[in-house]
Amino acid sequence: MPQYRQLVVIASLAIAAVALACSSGEDGTGVVLRIPAAMQIVDGNAQEGTVGQELPEPLIVRVVDENGDPVPDQLVNFRVMSGGGDVFAGSNLTNAEGIVHERWTLGTSTSEEQRVEARAVDRETGQAIVFA
Repeated sequence: MPQYRQLVVIASLAIAAVALACSSGEDGTGVVLRIPAAMQIVDGNAQEGTVGQELPEPLIVRVVDENGDPVPDQLVNFRVMSGGGDVFAGSNLTNAEGIVHERWTLGTSTSEEQRVEARAVDRETGQAIVFA
């Protein structure tokens, strides 16, 4: 009988822990779900390069929540907006620090500005959330 009571107590504590985790913004596995609120350009902005060639440094952005905390595992899409060229992967997930990298090969146009946009995308709907 004492073993049965101990099992009931352990099961009750486990259920309480899961309920507490869910009520504190966690997903039930102990992972805090962070909602992207801003995207910061970390590095790679305003580089100079040769048309048709890959830039020497990657584009680096950081996704943060409303408290400025990093948002890990956030999908970020990179899209060439003007000037042509290509991004290497096009999308990637942020690391534990909310950071994601992308390589960019410039287009061959010299008549317009070369520009890439980074977008954090909602995991459920695919809608763009924040831009850089």
